[in-house]
Amino acid sequence: MISEPDVRTGQGHAWGAVSFVNAIPAGIGASAAVALSCRVRVDLRPTQDGDPTRVQVGGQDPNPLLRRIVEDTLRKIGEARPWDIRVVVDSHIPSGKGLKSSSAVSVALASALGSALDRYLNPEELARLSADAAISSGTSVTGAFDDALTVASGGVHVVDVHGRKELLSTEMPAGVVAVLWIPEVSHASVDELRARFHPFVERGNVAGEFAAHGELLRAMAINTEIVEEALSYDVKGLREAGQKAGALASGISGNGPALVFVAPKALAEAVVQGLPTAGAQVQTVAFVPKGGRFDE
Repeated sequence: MISEPDVRTGQGHAWGAVSFVNAIPAGIGASAAVALSCRVRVDLRPTQDGDPTRVQVGGQDPNPLLRRIVEDTLRKIGEARPWDIRVVVDSHIPSGKGLKSSSAVSVALASALGSALDRYLNPEELARLSADAAISSGTSVTGAFDDALTVASGGVHVVDVHGRKELLSTEMPAGVVAVLWIPEVSHASVDELRARFHPFVERGNVAGEFAAHGELLRAMAINTEIVEEALSYDVKGLREAGQKAGALASGISGNGPALVFVAPKALAEAVVQGLPTAGAQVQTVAFVPKGGRFDE
């Protein structure tokens, strides 16, 4: 802990998440928080002699998304004066896999800045900051407001991402877990995604309607067929093997390539044992309820 009186320190937390519905085709997204943690710590010092704000993340210049999060958050809480900001990220969410690592770091960073400057930002405020920064920095096609709201608050959220309107807020049933199959490759670039999903608007609307009415597993089944076709993932055999071992449903999370199996806890190990591990990581994680907290 830094003890200098002019240093303000804050901490922020967020979760990873898995998708039931990808928001790109029809503007409706659905995701559930899972127990993959992201923590961010910030140290802020006033700059000397009117120097501009400086930001370093892990000793390096921030990427465009995190720079925008810093700028927008400081402006929102009325502290847009120059600062020397040091950011440390401790994330256990694999990046580029569809498990919402970008949304989690954005949310946790905005929360940490608010903490350092004695300003509580609620989950919706954090999600709006994250989505705005994701769009302006070119990190996300839709801004991923659905994912940001989920990683900020836990639980399951179904969201109209364009109107930023929540359609359903709920939790996963007790006794089910997520088995993740995470290959080493990463998903396609943002520039490729919009065109690839354009032909699937109608089917995306169907998946979104099921999710908005709480039929998350039916939505997941439709959504994964869309994502697999749009992004050329060949995982049908894996999904069938997992469901034969006891999974209730399965699907590509986000833009992939991570594959998620929703399974009864008692059958999770059987699902794990049925999945190949060459070139991939397999792990079981709990779903996080609304308002879920980190173990400090």
